[in-house]
Amino acid sequence: FEGDLGAAEDAGAAAAPAMGGGGAAAAYAIEESDPPGDGFGGGMLFGVFITLIAALLIVVAGMQGMIIQLTGMLSQNANAPLMYGAGGFAGVCIVLSLIGFMIGKSRG
Repeated sequence: FEGDLGAAEDAGAAAAPAMGGGGAAAAYAIEESDPPGDGFGGGMLFGVFITLIAALLIVVAGMQGMIIQLTGMLSQNANAPLMYGAGGFAGVCIVLSLIGFMIGKSRG
């Protein structure tokens, strides 16, 4: 950064009364709206939040030495129940994201 920063501040302060507001005007670009994409993202976020809460409950129960039904189911058979659980949570995320997409599409 080269130059005198004090001079830039003085120029902004001198221009402020000329604008009538007493402060510097804020220029910004108008953002495009994408309601279907926002709904899809919101639905996916909600599904991932549910998945993370379930994972947190499993970890906390495991740390306390408690055996809950879900952890017992996951430990009975090596990978099959784990894949069922992962597929179920992925299905929940997809369904919620599609619902959010449809709601966003109807509002846009």
